[in-house]
Amino acid sequence: MGLIFLRYADWKFTQAEKELKDKGSSRRGISASDYQARSVMFLPEAARFSKLLDLPEGADIGKAINEAMKAIEDENTQLNKLETTTEAFARTKIWDDAVEAILSSPNRPNRPQAGSLGLQEQSLPSQADILAHEGGLGNCSRTLEGVGGVLTEEELAIFDLLTKPQIELSQVEQKQVKQVAKELLTILKTEKLVLDWRKRQQTKASVEVAIKDILDRLPESYSIELYNQKCQEAFQHIYESYNGKERNISES
Repeated sequence: MGLIFLRYADWKFTQAEKELKDKGSSRRGISASDYQARSVMFLPEAARFSKLLDLPEGADIGKAINEAMKAIEDENTQLNKLETTTEAFARTKIWDDAVEAILSSPNRPNRPQAGSLGLQEQSLPSQADILAHEGGLGNCSRTLEGVGGVLTEEELAIFDLLTKPQIELSQVEQKQVKQVAKELLTILKTEKLVLDWRKRQQTKASVEVAIKDILDRLPESYSIELYNQKCQEAFQHIYESYNGKERNISES
C-alpha cells in the first residue's frame, strides 16, 4: 500500500506543480503551503517516486518507502498529529480514488517496468508610531487621511505591521501599503478565516498563501527579505488575533 500511496501522491504533486509553475514572482516563491492549500501533500525531493525507481538493484525497498513516508510526514505536519501517512490514506475514499486514478487516468505517470525495484508490476500590536516620520505621534487617523482615507482599527494593525520599524515610504507607496492592508483583511475575513481554521493544515495553508499573494502587491522597495519577513509577521498576527471563534469569522 505504501508504494501505491507514494505513486498517487507523486502524481497529484506533479499536477499541482504544473498549475503552480507560473504563480510565483521574483519576490514571491512557491512553498509547501501552496500545495497544501490545494489539498495536495507537499513532497520533498527524497519522497519523489522517481527516487524509488532509481534505486540500485538489491536496495532495501521497504526501508526506502518508510523513509519517503517519514519525509512526507515531516513536511506535512498535520499528518503526524493523528495517524501515520498510510493510515490517513487507507481510511478514506482517497484509497479508492488513488487506485482508480493510477489505473485509468490518461495523464498518469508511466508505470514502472515489471521487476523494477524488485517488485512485481501489480505491486504498485502597537499603533502609536505609524507614519512617525510624517506626522510625529499625532492623530493617526488624520495622518492616514493624507494618503487616501482612514483605516479601521483592524486595518491599522496590519498597516502598522507592514510599515514598522521606520520603513521609509513615499506618499504613493504609503497609499499602496494601505490598500494592501485593506485588501488583505477583506480577503481573509470573507474567504479564508473559516471556523476553526487554525486546526487544519489546508485552511492554515490557504491563509498563508493568501497573505503571500496579497503582500506581493507591496511596493518594489520591499526587498525579498523584507517581503518574506512581513509575510511571516502577518501570518503570526492573524494566527494570534483571529482564532476562528470570533463573530467576524465566517462559518463554513
